[in-house]
Amino acid sequence: MSNNKLVSDAKRQQILAAALEVFFKYGYKRVSMNEIAEAAAISRPGLYLHFSSKEEVFRAVIVQFADSLIEEISKGLPSRKTIEEKLRYAFEVWTVQRFDLTLKSPEAKEISDSSYLFAREALDRSYEKLESVLASILKEHAKSSGNKRALSAEKMAHILTSAVRGFKLVAKSATELRKLIQDLLMLSVGRNAVLNNSVISFGSAFGKALAGGPIFSGPSVTTVHWKSPCRKRVQPINESF
Repeated sequence: MSNNKLVSDAKRQQILAAALEVFFKYGYKRVSMNEIAEAAAISRPGLYLHFSSKEEVFRAVIVQFADSLIEEISKGLPSRKTIEEKLRYAFEVWTVQRFDLTLKSPEAKEISDSSYLFAREALDRSYEKLESVLASILKEHAKSSGNKRALSAEKMAHILTSAVRGFKLVAKSATELRKLIQDLLMLSVGRNAVLNNSVISFGSAFGKALAGGPIFSGPSVTTVHWKSPCRKRVQPINESF
């Protein structure tokens, strides 16, 4: 790798680290490219050499933030012994640890809403990375225990992730969210797992209905469309990452 490439990558990381702090402090709408450049200690033209718009910066921030969470999860997994401990830790890092902050912070909520609106592709890629980690945990457990499940590790990882995203719609605190996740894991992968195929299929369909949501936790708003014998109606619901 050339020195110019190393310098460019280092500058990009510097910009994204500064942008993350600015977005968390002020939300998305109030932040301009000028403020990002100032926080990163570079000129505005210098910022545009790396990113063409605030939306592009924001998408890159989400990807980098998600990657940092994946790295944190990966480092912490070896010290967890059981499959439930591993999965619980993964969701603690990814979902729970910033949940209360997001509920209380208007800026954090705005980031949640904006990430769904402006960075859907980045969110989808980030969730695919999380599901890959969860699937690896499930595969490792199946191999070591000899247990065979009706669903693949990838399908189960997707269902668990979708369910947790749904839990964030109803949880009023990190404590409640943590308990919901604990109960889900006990039912689905614990020693006395009781989830059958019909329940799992319903959970999968519900998760797909949520259709996205931001990494930065907390409620955001979307709409659900459904057909009526009389006319089409639109019903707003809260949605979360």
